[in-house]
Amino acid sequence: MPRAHSKARLLLDNRGAAMVEFGFAVVPFTLFVLLMIEAFLSITSQYFLEAATVRAAHEISVHGHVTRDAVVAAVCNGQLMLYSKAGCEANLQVGITPVTKDAPPPYALTSEGELNAGQFTVAGGRHDILLVRTALPVPFSLPILKPHLNEWAVAGTVTRVSPYAPAEGAAE
Repeated sequence: MPRAHSKARLLLDNRGAAMVEFGFAVVPFTLFVLLMIEAFLSITSQYFLEAATVRAAHEISVHGHVTRDAVVAAVCNGQLMLYSKAGCEANLQVGITPVTKDAPPPYALTSEGELNAGQFTVAGGRHDILLVRTALPVPFSLPILKPHLNEWAVAGTVTRVSPYAPAEGAAE
């Protein structure tokens, strides 16, 4: 009979129930917080890249240097979240293409979400309307997300070299 009494007593014992319930709740909550941090970092790095690309297009417009180096200097010297200057310079993809009324600019990413490397070349001159594109790989801190999300932050803006910009090679 003492066994039946001890089983009933164990069934009525609630000690440790809160700890088990907390264990069930803490895992999804922790994943939610980590995903929110990843989303924040991704959106913020996209914002900083867009702002840096607009700054680079302004530099092209004012100074007239339609070169990859001018864009890299303008983008990587600014504030880019999650990137060091050396990391930015090594990974930054730059595309400068003239915009025409005859054809829309091609997509920067393929349908699979990969970077369309053919679109990140420097072409066009001082008298063209230019589409300036930049792309940086987005570093994820959760490796489980990497295969499922787009890995590139892509930004673009349109500019034109000011007619009052100094000529190429002229001292400023």
